[in-house]
Formats: sequence, C-alpha cells, structure tokens
Amino acid sequence: MNYQVIIGTAVVLAAIIGILKLFSLVFKKSHTAKARRVWLVLHVIAAIVYVGGMIAQIWLHYFADGDPANYGFYYKLMNLFYHYMIIPGAFSCVITGTWLAVRSGWGLTKHRWIIWKWLGNCCGILLWIMLVGQTLSR
Repeated sequence: MNYQVIIGTAVVLAAIIGILKLFSLVFKKSHTAKARRVWLVLHVIAAIVYVGGMIAQIWLHYFADGDPANYGFYYKLMNLFYHYMIIPGAFSCVITGTWLAVRSGWGLTKHRWIIWKWLGNCCGILLWIMLVGQTLSR
C-alpha cells in the first residue's frame, strides 16, 4: 500500500483547512444571504458529484465481477469516475463546507456535528483513496 499518497492527501486537506481559516481571520465580514446561498448550492452540488461517483463506482464494480471479458472496460470507466467525479467532488465538499463553516456563525468547532461531518468526510476521502484508488492504479 502506498502511504505517500495517504500522507500527501492528509497534508493537502490540512493545508486547505489552514488556508481557509486564515482567510476567515483576514476577511472577518460574514456572508451576505445571497453569497451564503451560492456557497450552499456549490456545496450540495459537490456532495452530489462526490456521492454519485462513489455509487457509480460501486455499481460498475458489481457488474465487472460477473463478466471477466469486460473487466478492462469497467475498470477504465471506474478510473474515470474516480479521477473526474470522486476526487474533485470530495475536495470541493471539504473546501465549500469549511468555507461555509468559518464564514458563518456556526464556526468550524462550535458545533459537534460540524466536526464529525468534517472528520467523516476527510476519513472517507482517505479511505477511498487508500482502498479504491490504489486498486485502480494497478
């Protein structure tokens, strides 16, 4: 297992959070209602892309198990979902969710559910990269 990818991803996630927290300290003004709605829509779209890509990958893996002749096709398609839906959607969720948290009255650490949601998302990203990403890169 390639731990450099996992450590690199964790460092990128920590850097994103640090940069967004720094921006929130510099720009203390809160969101307007319209800006908050735009960020919330972007966050929901990112979550749909992220979860949709994971569901599509699971679905393709289910169908790839039955027919050895089509493994190449299914795994190429799964690789496309991984690189163009899951990874961008996951990092977009982290970025938009953190930005919404630090720029609103919620804060990043004020409520436990925000902390658990953020930790769950980061752990999900790391596990998906560790388990699925390494399998597809072979």
